[in-house]
Amino acid sequence: MQPDFQKQLIKGKIAEIIFQQMWAEVGKYTILPLGYERILPGLLDRHNNEVLKPIRTAPDFVLIPKDEKDENIMIVEVKFKKNPDLGDYVYNNAVEQNKRWNPSYLFIASLEHFYFDKCDKIISARTISKLSVNYVPSEIQEKYLKIIEEFLNGK
Repeated sequence: MQPDFQKQLIKGKIAEIIFQQMWAEVGKYTILPLGYERILPGLLDRHNNEVLKPIRTAPDFVLIPKDEKDENIMIVEVKFKKNPDLGDYVYNNAVEQNKRWNPSYLFIASLEHFYFDKCDKIISARTISKLSVNYVPSEIQEKYLKIIEEFLNGK
């Protein structure tokens, strides 16, 4: 593995752990890890293999509401983007995610905010909304923003 790949992998894992812990603290969802790194960890060394690309594109989590209908299940891809200037990065990720997993959601952790939207909405609006307090209260978001800043910005 190349050092840049390893660095990005570690940042991504931190974002995934933050996502998982933050949503678990809210307590409204059963959180199921789904990403290929968890299901088939032996594929990590083959991250450039085109044959395995469909497996590598499995989203990171499934969120199952504890007290709602199955139609509110969310399949979520988690990303880390240091700066909140998201532009084409978000749009391109939403398009790729939507091709393989529709409907699905994109969650982006940055040093300043968390972002979360359905991929269809991101594609039509060409932007992503900040994570709503209806999903995760602001005090919980602030707590995890501090944690992510400590790990990824060295503060």
